[in-house]
Amino acid sequence: MTYPLFLAAGCPATPQAVHTAADQLQQPAGHTIELGGPEGYHAVTVKRITVGEIITISNGCGVAADCEVTAISGKDHLTATIVRTIDDPGRISAPSVTVVQGLPKNDRLDATLENLTQFGVATVIPWQASRSIVKWKGAKADKAAAKWQAICQEAAKQSRRLFVPQVAELHTTHTLAAHIAAFTAAGGKAYILHENAAASLSDQLRHDLPPASTTGDPSTTDHQIPHTPGVLCVVGPEGGISDKEVDELKQAGAQPVLLGAEVLRTATAGAAALAVINVHQGRW
Repeated sequence: MTYPLFLAAGCPATPQAVHTAADQLQQPAGHTIELGGPEGYHAVTVKRITVGEIITISNGCGVAADCEVTAISGKDHLTATIVRTIDDPGRISAPSVTVVQGLPKNDRLDATLENLTQFGVATVIPWQASRSIVKWKGAKADKAAAKWQAICQEAAKQSRRLFVPQVAELHTTHTLAAHIAAFTAAGGKAYILHENAAASLSDQLRHDLPPASTTGDPSTTDHQIPHTPGVLCVVGPEGGISDKEVDELKQAGAQPVLLGAEVLRTATAGAAALAVINVHQGRW
């Protein structure tokens, strides 16, 4: 059973807050935890959490504890005691999958990022593709990146994910090609989701990556793709990926792959790829 999820103060935005929360959340049962600020307000005023209820508090980076609410103060503060720490590898977002997302139209933004988060993405790289209608320039880029991160954070809480996906800095096709070259040189596998590809993603995964082994021991965490830093999938914007971009990313080491006979929207393609990877690795 899972409980409403809230993030400890400052998490996962600052490393210091993440480490401090990890120390607090790994204390033994009965240890007192305070939840205030925006998360406290959301718990007390929005969700109307009451004394006696169980909630999950996380640092957004995999450390969490189920806690029983013992007191409520005002509209934005509660006190709880740890019932149990959470050590469940089945809830860890692994294997590590990065999705390069061509900037979608604003009316598809929330659905795109919510889907990626719910399906287990680890990192999202915004990509200013040549056919992206949306353009990030100057101060707008920082504001847009912050909005992307906020959407991922709320989606993680809604889906009760212990890891909040990280939104990387904006990439152009040139910087993306450099990133893919370094990623594949380190052993990662990069794929371009494209309707004209010959091989399917599932076939390519079977060729490139053995499924994760399963031991039946819930204390193990062998869900990671062995001997690689993970998988990267490139998703184009509404207008698709140009031939020039495909060629440049292929030269950097990415492999075009197909997601079935249908042409998927940018809001669903990344999530569909994550679903295929999750099944391949035995996470689903």
